[in-house]
Amino acid sequence: MQVQDEAYAEPNVVDAIMSSWKTRLTEDERVKLSLMLLEGLPTQYLSFVISDLTSHIHTDIIRNLPYEISLKVLSYLEPRSIVNCSLVSKYWYKICHDNNLWKKVYSRKNFNKEIPCWNSANSERIHDSIVRGNKSESESEWLQMYINHTRVSNNWKSSKYQPSRVKTFAGHDDAVYSLQFDDKKMITGSRDRSIKIINLETFEQTKHLEGHEGSVLCLHFMDDMLITGSSDQTVRLWNINDDTNKVIGMHQESILNLKFDDKYLITSSKDRTIKVWDMQDIKNSLGEVSAVKTLTGHFAAVNAISYIGSKLVISGSGDRLVKIWNVESGECLRTLEGHSRGIACLHSDGRQILTGSSDTTAKLWDLETGACINTYRGHSELVRTVQVDQAAFVTGSYDRSILVWDPRSNHYVHELSGHSSRVFKLQFDHRRLISGSQDNTIMEWSFSGGISNLFL
Repeated sequence: MQVQDEAYAEPNVVDAIMSSWKTRLTEDERVKLSLMLLEGLPTQYLSFVISDLTSHIHTDIIRNLPYEISLKVLSYLEPRSIVNCSLVSKYWYKICHDNNLWKKVYSRKNFNKEIPCWNSANSERIHDSIVRGNKSESESEWLQMYINHTRVSNNWKSSKYQPSRVKTFAGHDDAVYSLQFDDKKMITGSRDRSIKIINLETFEQTKHLEGHEGSVLCLHFMDDMLITGSSDQTVRLWNINDDTNKVIGMHQESILNLKFDDKYLITSSKDRTIKVWDMQDIKNSLGEVSAVKTLTGHFAAVNAISYIGSKLVISGSGDRLVKIWNVESGECLRTLEGHSRGIACLHSDGRQILTGSSDTTAKLWDLETGACINTYRGHSELVRTVQVDQAAFVTGSYDRSILVWDPRSNHYVHELSGHSSRVFKLQFDHRRLISGSQDNTIMEWSFSGGISNLFL
């Protein structure tokens, strides 16, 4: 009787075939043999084979990765590609609607550039308030915010969209020369010598300030600090919480424009000068202070200034010149020429300068090189007020119209008509434009009609 040798195993048939498969057969022969074997199998077994092969052929790279890494990978895609990916499977749909994914996409899109004057901090505030309200993250608030801001951005650029005039304030007794607004309030200055603080949501007056003996020609506020300039030649500092004010400085003629930050106050005047004031001196003094610098070089009234990062001042004058100044040294770095008549207004976003002139044109300039990029013709009278942004720019004129331009072309995409007299001042943010006029009124124009304000 033979005893089984437990230390030796005979190769089975499958092992023998696999050995020959790998060593003796070419790839073409292996393919033919595989097909012959499959053809000999009953139908019910073929489904098992196909199912097993599918798992080897089709690998779900997103499902196989850790969730956080999948989000990271998807965040590099363009939004349209993410939407396409969401159609692959239920799992892909879920991850493509993840709130954190769209927060990354939203941040990368950089809507503070795509949409005029959008403050990205506002999106953080809105999102935080929603989360505190225990709203489900799966509802993807950031996706909705992305969609809404894309729609608003397209509204600014598309001539097919019709902005609507939604509010009118008629509380001043004379022309509105100056205005500025933030998320909650608007402050306006008028030829009637008054300053009004207006609730931006209701467009109702909340405060009425008086102190100037002439027209309030310009103003600028930050938080509760307001500084105003007047045809009475004075500059006043106001605390808008307790309505107190004081004269902090003077020019020899009307104050035509002013801007300030934590470091300096810059004022320009009909007396042809620009003055630089130290903000610490202003805050610490009980009365008037002396300017730390006076910039001279213009040969006519300095109608407009733009102030950039405590470093540069850009000025426009009735002498047809635009000048770029170093604040610290007082040196004029560059003079821009091109308008055929006096410059009435200008604004800079830190990259470009937009100027408006009594020659009825607006010109766009490169701040770094001083080159004139383009000239825009659309108004029939003096261009009195402008604002430039990387996504759009707007001009307002004595001809009563407001034009919204596409910077990429020579054409305006929107013409806003509603004022019955000259447009003196305008400002816009991501979803609205507000204008002040010689007709004593202030009008708000909406670019977000039909879009929920919750995610704006």
